[in-house]
Amino acid sequence: MNLQSIKRFFGGVAVGLFIAAIFWSYAAFFYVAISVTKGIVGTVLLALGCGTIAAVGSIDKLMDNFPSL
Repeated sequence: MNLQSIKRFFGGVAVGLFIAAIFWSYAAFFYVAISVTKGIVGTVLLALGCGTIAAVGSIDKLMDNFPSL
């Protein structure tokens, strides 16, 4: 594993954490109760999934798969 893959992995993790934070804020806004355990496990799984996709592919491929806002 080279340094570029590690950088892309942590970039993907950052994107995953950002998406999880947005999801959790919407859940709080709409008064949907998400337990802390489910929230943390979901956040970690999403962050690792995005990091893996970014490390295998590239961060550009990851960002192209998100819908335009």
